[in-house]
Amino acid sequence: MSMTAAFFMTTAKAGQTFLLDQFGANISVAYSVRKLSSTYSGPAMRVRETNANAEADIGFDSNGDLDTTALLTHCASNGEGRIVTWYDQSGNGIDVTQGTATRQPVIVTGNAVVTVNGKPAAFKDDTTHFLESSANAQLVNASDASNTSIGVVKYSSSYRTCALGQDKAGTSGRVGQFIRNGHTSAVNKLRVVYFTNSGIDAFLIDTAANAAFIGNQILQVGFSNGNSGAKGTAKTIGIRHNGSQVITSSTSATIFSDARPVTLFDTGRNNPNDGSDHHIQEILSYDDLKSDVADIETNINSYFSIY
Repeated sequence: MSMTAAFFMTTAKAGQTFLLDQFGANISVAYSVRKLSSTYSGPAMRVRETNANAEADIGFDSNGDLDTTALLTHCASNGEGRIVTWYDQSGNGIDVTQGTATRQPVIVTGNAVVTVNGKPAAFKDDTTHFLESSANAQLVNASDASNTSIGVVKYSSSYRTCALGQDKAGTSGRVGQFIRNGHTSAVNKLRVVYFTNSGIDAFLIDTAANAAFIGNQILQVGFSNGNSGAKGTAKTIGIRHNGSQVITSSTSATIFSDARPVTLFDTGRNNPNDGSDHHIQEILSYDDLKSDVADIETNINSYFSIY
């Protein structure tokens, strides 16, 4: 069987349930090193080996995990592999990609797959690395501005690191920085940012400082209740960490929503000075406040063994 065809062979084993089969309602984007949906028949990611610069789609093995055997075979010539495209498993086709070789995140180095806690991980080891969609996506609900974004990440730096952003540079139309940590004045903190005033003003909150947020694999959630009050206290945003809610905050302003490109490993500004090294293993974003977020976290933690 050819390597590029192998990803079509993954099927659910007896008793196996994929995350999006249970929790797929209102999913906007889904990127992972595991298969997330029984109906998804595509590969996990497209990888460039850095010797001859050949590219190949890498799929999933029979367990639904990233096919690391195929990945290492593809990168065997010099043991280095960079991610060209991370495919969206939501069914919405919002793949994130990077055509510039020097800006592609790492998945294989030194003849080994990059891992965190025993599972493959994409790694930004240079401030210029990022992946971005060419298509716009509605991550924050168009009607009520609710959202739930979830990431399995590991931050190497204590601040200025964004795993999932929808914040193109400009004076308006900025949507959010959903999975990120703090800033120069917010060291060792987690942060979530939504925008108000037609995408001009940042509405953000930080957790209390905790050194455990840095250098460890974590499960982070950023969420917005939306503007209407139908899904909880109106105009309230919050952060969850490793299965527990840690902070919320409310505003009188209207939370902004719009369809914009999706960026991994960067806020969306593509500013080399506004990002630090980090790993990503899974990113999900829903255009809804997920009342079953704790069940989603349990599914994720059962696979990645985070806490």
